[in-house]
Amino acid sequence: MKNRVPWLDVCRALAICLVLLSHGRWFLIPVAPWTQAFKFGGFLGVELFFVLSGFLIGSIMISKVESAETTFGWVLNFWTRRWFRTVPNYVLFVVINILLIFSIRPDVMPNLFLYLTFSQNLAWQHPSFFPEAWSLAVEEMFYLITPLVVGGFLLVLKKPRLAILNTALAILFFSVGARGYVVLSGDPTFDDGVRKISLLRLDALMVGVLVAWGYAYLWHWKRIFQKFALLLIPFFLVAIYVAAQPDSYLNQSVFFRVFLFNFASLGCAGVIVLGMNIKIPSPVDAVVSRIAKWSFSAYLTNLPVLLSIKYFLPVQSFSVMSCVLLWMLYVIVTFFSAFLIYELYERKFLALRERIS
Repeated sequence: MKNRVPWLDVCRALAICLVLLSHGRWFLIPVAPWTQAFKFGGFLGVELFFVLSGFLIGSIMISKVESAETTFGWVLNFWTRRWFRTVPNYVLFVVINILLIFSIRPDVMPNLFLYLTFSQNLAWQHPSFFPEAWSLAVEEMFYLITPLVVGGFLLVLKKPRLAILNTALAILFFSVGARGYVVLSGDPTFDDGVRKISLLRLDALMVGVLVAWGYAYLWHWKRIFQKFALLLIPFFLVAIYVAAQPDSYLNQSVFFRVFLFNFASLGCAGVIVLGMNIKIPSPVDAVVSRIAKWSFSAYLTNLPVLLSIKYFLPVQSFSVMSCVLLWMLYVIVTFFSAFLIYELYERKFLALRERIS
């Protein structure tokens, strides 16, 4: 989308805050066991990131396909811009996590070929090394596969709007079908066995692509989209409630191991569409836009920060004050480190991207 939509920054900021809510509960559980329910934040935060990414990248893809002179002529530029956005930070944190193996995050040395090709969780469980990288691998598979499928449909259907629609639906149904097959045939766990496997999760991004398709080609129905989005909010609330349940409950449910992701995706789509026309007050927008800008780095740095606090500031006796202070320290250091990474590292690659693509 060419014009900035403040609400999308609100969604991105909400997504990273939900992730921090989930991970940061470690500091609060000793004095407030009920905060274990905050685990829903990790699930919903990443799902919101997925649908939002599908919407934004889908919008970019539609624009490129519509203006391209050849079927695949736009793909290399698309990949270049995506990779300059994500790969530098990813490689940086692969290196950081290798260094952490010898200190606060002990593990075995990873298979770097798998990590550098984003295939460490393609159709199998993600290794224990750098576990939060699973969602980046899903995103990268989305970037890699989707343009090729769009090009394939474009060769047959000739019309971009039909090629993109068929791509989104085909990949969506493939992922849901594959998820159903895996759950019914192998009885995997909800988190490691289903949620974090790339080929089983592409449907979340395709929901975002479908929303982008609707905005691009059915723009005259935008008011209807707003009303329909309200009907999707209950899916978001159901996803919050179910994702807050113990892992043992989710591991036993065939239905939720297959379809909870669809509930979450539809709910997240509703949240995104419902607020598109909301005017964000300038002071709020100033804060939210910064959090959104740092969100990628914050996602990558938050667990190393958490582990560092646990390692260097071990709690001798738990009290409400000590737990809350450690939680606040976790949030502050995460965003400060994300700010530094963005300003000193990430931003330079974004500037380079603009110069070469």
